[in-house]
Amino acid sequence: MPNGISGYHVAKYIQTKQVPIKIIALSMLDDICAIKAMIRFGAMGFMNKGDSLKGIYSIIHSIYNGDEYYPKELNFTGAQIQEIKNTPIPWFEQITEREMLAVKLIAEDLLTKQVAENMGISESVVNKKINNVQVKTGTKSKSGIIYFFKKVGLLK
Repeated sequence: MPNGISGYHVAKYIQTKQVPIKIIALSMLDDICAIKAMIRFGAMGFMNKGDSLKGIYSIIHSIYNGDEYYPKELNFTGAQIQEIKNTPIPWFEQITEREMLAVKLIAEDLLTKQVAENMGISESVVNKKINNVQVKTGTKSKSGIIYFFKKVGLLK
């Protein structure tokens, strides 16, 4: 996505504005967390950029006609799709802009002290923000956070 905007943000924006648009996520990501997030934010389909053009055309046509499409290997039932749509995604919906900024700065290999100076806060507040992100993502370390955010496409 251009300008650092994630597909999650675009889909969530469309969802909150209640615009009658059918969203199809076309991504290189095949992580289950990424797929569930896009479903939660209104995607009626999820395709991998490696899918054939014929397959993509068929999926677009199917979604245009009101069906949903998710990779067969996921074996989602209708009930599971509904549960995903109704379940909040802590790692996206609850992480604050400041927490995300702290993660981005750490991903740039800055020390906690440098992150604190950059953000105009104390080191203990930076550590608190990182701990909050660990809880929300289910990770155990700073490197775990960075790996997770790269895996779901929120960091490059």
